[in-house]
Amino acid sequence: MNEEIFQDLKQFIEATVSQSEQRMMGRMDGMDRRFDAIDQRFESIEKRFESIDKRFDDVIDGMNQQTETIVDHIDRTSATSNARLNDHEERIRRLERHAA
Repeated sequence: MNEEIFQDLKQFIEATVSQSEQRMMGRMDGMDRRFDAIDQRFESIEKRFESIDKRFDDVIDGMNQQTETIVDHIDRTSATSNARLNDHEERIRRLERHAA
């Protein structure tokens, strides 16, 4: 009789452990699915950030090109103005020499 009770107890423990293990595996599978969903969301967010970063880079590149164009124009205008100023100064000196 002790052996029969021992076998029954053993079967009960095995069944209980098996059920617990199955529930735990089910929960772990659920957690895995949730983590997969979270990973997908993070990937989506990363793609959005990459897209925004590219747009910012494009805007900055455009601004840099416009700035370079403005600086080049200012340099050319300044060089032309300096050349005119030097020419006028030279003319004034000549006129002053002739007047003296």
